[in-house]
Amino acid sequence: MARLDQLRLRDLMVLETIADVGSLHATAAALHISQPAVSQIVKGLEAAMGAALLQRGRRGVSLTAAGAAALSHLRVARHALEAAQHAARQPEAPMLRLGALPLAMLELVPRAVARLRRRIPEVRIHMVDGAVDGLWRQLREGRLDAIVGRFPLAADRRDLPQTMHCQPIAREDLVLVAPARHAVTRLRTPSLQALAAQAWVLPPENSFTRRAFDVRFLEAGLAPPEPALVCSAFHGGLHLAAANALLTVAPRSAVTRYAPALDLKIIRLPWPDQDSDVVFACRRAGLVVPALAALRDSFQSRAPAP
Repeated sequence: MARLDQLRLRDLMVLETIADVGSLHATAAALHISQPAVSQIVKGLEAAMGAALLQRGRRGVSLTAAGAAALSHLRVARHALEAAQHAARQPEAPMLRLGALPLAMLELVPRAVARLRRRIPEVRIHMVDGAVDGLWRQLREGRLDAIVGRFPLAADRRDLPQTMHCQPIAREDLVLVAPARHAVTRLRTPSLQALAAQAWVLPPENSFTRRAFDVRFLEAGLAPPEPALVCSAFHGGLHLAAANALLTVAPRSAVTRYAPALDLKIIRLPWPDQDSDVVFACRRAGLVVPALAALRDSFQSRAPAP
């Protein structure tokens, strides 16, 4: 029977690839090994874990519940091993992988990185931007060391493991905006019913902002507006709203930055109980790495970067 201390990095990659491609044959081709070797590795993994990890179906193979649970930890282990390899090869130049919301890249992240580089000049940071759900997924899988983003909506927070360290570092409200000459801007406080009847440009359905927007109408017993246009980028949505006489929703900082040049106005509408905190999040265990702990401290500091 295979033991945990006999598993190899390739074994972890096999299970991850099977989950991605859904086929033992395709996994073998992707990893340049034979299909019998893939089957043997799976048997060893199942013996080591003490559970069946795969199930066969008409469309190929997929992970069982046990397989999915195991993979969530094995992915973290694989990425941790890759990070350890880099640290061993270049101990004098620590590497961090940071993901952030696009708007956080405008001011919040650059200022924190400037503070970090004054403290650790040799640090190297690989930065990517992305949406809320994607950032949390990459953090859970170990692809990122830390993220700067919003909390998931309250209904999704149950999935956040206790192993995560999360700290609020800023607040970012969502606001509704319209072209300055739009009829809705002349209303003192437009009703949700009136807004539901307008034409909108909105983020994609599964985005954090779109879900928060839809919930506001659903809680009032109204069907959320169906967008005339869908755009994933806030600055793109604001430009589209201005050019097409549409309403849109965006973070206040984006509106503050782009609205004056586009002649857009914020719609005066109370929007209570927003999840407006922007947080720095990482794995608690990762804070033993001095560079990651220093990055956390850089976001905690309120002193402006020069």
